[in-house]
Amino acid sequence: MQKILGSIMLVAVLAVVMVAPAAAQAPGPGAWNVGFTLQNLSADQATVHIDFIKADGTSGGTWDGTIAGNGSQFLYSASIPLLQANSETAATISSSTPLAAVANLASSSPKTEAAYSGIDSTEVNPVLFAPGVYKNYYSNTSNVRVQNTGASKTCARVSFFAMGSSSAIDTDVFDIPAGAGHTYTQADNAALPGGFIGSAKVESLGAGTAGCGADTVAGQGLAAIVNIVIAPGPSVGNPSTLGLFGSYNAIISGGSVAYAPVLANKYFNNNSSLTILNLRNAAQWVRVTYGDGSVKEKQLGANSSQLWYTPNEGPAVGWFGGGKAACVTGPGGSVITDCEIVGTINQINTAGGFASYNAFKSGAGTVRLPIVNRLYSTTYGGYTTSVTCQNIGSVTTNVSLALTGGMTVPSVTGVGPNGTAFWYLNKATYTGVTPGFNGSATATASAAGAQIVCIGQQNGETPPTPGDWLTTYNGINQ
Repeated sequence: MQKILGSIMLVAVLAVVMVAPAAAQAPGPGAWNVGFTLQNLSADQATVHIDFIKADGTSGGTWDGTIAGNGSQFLYSASIPLLQANSETAATISSSTPLAAVANLASSSPKTEAAYSGIDSTEVNPVLFAPGVYKNYYSNTSNVRVQNTGASKTCARVSFFAMGSSSAIDTDVFDIPAGAGHTYTQADNAALPGGFIGSAKVESLGAGTAGCGADTVAGQGLAAIVNIVIAPGPSVGNPSTLGLFGSYNAIISGGSVAYAPVLANKYFNNNSSLTILNLRNAAQWVRVTYGDGSVKEKQLGANSSQLWYTPNEGPAVGWFGGGKAACVTGPGGSVITDCEIVGTINQINTAGGFASYNAFKSGAGTVRLPIVNRLYSTTYGGYTTSVTCQNIGSVTTNVSLALTGGMTVPSVTGVGPNGTAFWYLNKATYTGVTPGFNGSATATASAAGAQIVCIGQQNGETPPTPGDWLTTYNGINQ
């Protein structure tokens, strides 16, 4: 069970207010702001403090406030008076009670958005892994945003591995002050070939390593996200004429399974891909079982990755559901637990929209979703949330979704193993949710010992301009 502590590390470009598209540190083209929602997981009032640290290690501002018991707080970077404009900052959020957090990055010119879950203090580590990174791979290009959460300056090294290879094709180092962040851009990395697809390893190093400063200290806790930019099409990688954008968290470690609650094969124009990275020094076979019973197995080389593109793997056209990746002894072999895999999922809507999220290695009986909406701010998008929860256990269970403010939706009954519960909050029959709702939610499995994992996905129902309004984030196990 993942424990949510009082200190949440958010790795975000929280105040890029008028950044030119060519700015090296921007998460993608456009002018950027970030909104983030904090959910108080306690019945007691939370006292919250946020430190914003600029790239050079100096203060970019602070925020102090309170959040009512079991309540939530939405903050927008442009509306925080002390947060310095035109600067890129990383944030550390501290609270007197346990918190969950979700950050939403949004750009204008072009209009794109992405979301990711705040990184808990238990999830920072001197070594992190990113299963999917790209350089103009079917128009996909990534950047890796790394925050040093330690007390000393560290040299953060990012090593890049081509898909199927266990040897690094390139390494990139940068000295990051305590509390600050740095963005490693793959677009301007001449050592990566065009069309590159692979994975990355992020490490905290110290003095004596090539390229590292004499005052850097190894072993500092790192947190990181990967941003993915897809250039406008029409092309195979992006069939729309819109710029697309998504984000996911880098990962400390893996397990013998990886769960993906949201996968699709041409479901209302949505397709998905699942990337699995093998963290061990020996080759490993992995079996992906989809919610409709389809199965596809692939071999992963030592410390290397493979991709499952849902339209090629067996589920029928129009299918939507969850999937489970598990280590096996070989083709058609038995499931094993002596392995370590991690995964990420990319979802693209061929009419315009892109999002990424992390596969789960474990679940819980209760999952928190810090931000859920129904037609929120109709003049600016009309944000509406879909929540999908996957039953990763062996018992059938009912799943309920409790919303803040007394809003209600029906429970989903009889969710079997590897099955999913789904709520689209703008469903006409959901009369218990008022249009304009902006709050949080808690998903709960009813059966004893049942385990679920959940995804929150938002889209603009009334977008004022064409753009990528789709965001996805991981629910937080409690």
